Amino acid sequence: MRQRYSRSESATNVRKLPILLEDMVMQLCSEIKELFVLESDMKPEAEVPFDLSFDTLEQLEQVFNPAVGYTLKYGSLFKWLISFMEME
Repeated sequence: MRQRYSRSESATNVRKLPILLEDMVMQLCSEIKELFVLESDMKPEAEVPFDLSFDTLEQLEQVFNPAVGYTLKYGSLFKWLISFMEME
């Protein structure tokens, strides 16, 4: 999951990677939201609803990986996921 950027990459490639990553995470967030929220109640996210970092992405992967069984206890990802349980 971790991707390393080498110094030899051009500045334009380094700039494009975070945008691509953010688009992929937005798609993933929509898919996760579909698991918890009825489609009629869904509102599209304008931006990634949690802090976008490698640690957060690892936690997200572990939470939905049945082989790992990771438990979130705090943080912006936890708050986002728990918000689905608070919806009526």
